This record gives sequence, C-alpha cells and structure tokens, in this order.
Amino acid sequence: MGGTNPSLLEALGCGNAIIAHDYPFNREVAGEAAAPKQAADELPDEDRRRIGQAGREKMIREFDERIVIAKYLQAIKDIVLPA
Repeated sequence: MGGTNPSLLEALGCGNAIIAHDYPFNREVAGEAAAPKQAADELPDEDRRRIGQAGREKMIREFDERIVIAKYLQAIKDIVLPA
C-alpha cells in the first residue's frame, strides 16, 4: 500500500463509488471503480452501485492486506536471496 491514499482504499473496501480527480495514481488504484469528478452529479444511482461494487471487488482482489503483505515479503526475499 505504500504511497496509496488510505482513504481511497477505505472507500473502495466499503463498496462506495469513487468520485475522484483524474490523476494517474487515482486511476491506477480505483480503475473502473472511479468516475471523473466532473461527471459525479450526472451518474444515475444504478451506475453508482455498479461502480461501487467494482471497487469493492478490486479492493479484495488487489489490496487485501494478506496480498499486500505477501508481495512485500516476496520483494524482500528477492532482494535478500536473489536467484
């Protein structure tokens, strides 16, 4: 998670539609779970729910703490014990 906005991850985990500025790090983390800030007022409720569910699924798939810890441990092993 290093460098990732914790509030963005929290919102994803809660299944909220993400309304964010169109910055590279927001796009990378939120992916399809984000709508551009300028479009927020125009989103129908069903789209907000769909976006929120996509965010929750992405959070579980990519940012679950067990996944993040495993990636950190692997990176450390790769540095300490190179192949």
